[in-house]
Amino acid sequence: MDKPTVMDANVILEACPPPLADREKAYAVLRQSFAAYNSFHAVSIPDLQDEGEFQRQRERVPNEEFANFLYELTNKPMSLYKVSVTTTSAEYERWLDHASKVGCHDIFLVGADATDKAHREGAIGLGNASDVAREKGFNCGGIINSCHE
Repeated sequence: MDKPTVMDANVILEACPPPLADREKAYAVLRQSFAAYNSFHAVSIPDLQDEGEFQRQRERVPNEEFANFLYELTNKPMSLYKVSVTTTSAEYERWLDHASKVGCHDIFLVGADATDKAHREGAIGLGNASDVAREKGFNCGGIINSCHE
């Protein structure tokens, strides 16, 4: 029987990568919380962009490390978010390889939060990111923000 995916989930728990300064405390809380509460079927991890979303600088535990931690902690299906406008093709390919290694088959691609922002030089476009992921067997969802004034 195939391992369940996010598509089979009724309850998805979203867990945000903690600030680096709080890693050990956050991991301890998550260990305790997941030991007491396991009535969820999948875990989702957003790709937080603090400087864009919250206009602040904050060093967070890298998504890949956080995904590894949660996968080992829960062994439940996982979905990962990736902001494509901050990622080059090479970085994206590495990220997809990592996602596959932690059993992730479902990804959410996120476009820009505003159309007037300058995107990272060499960033993979949302459409291209989706094409590459689907060719590798991922299920893709996404968030596209289209701001027009």
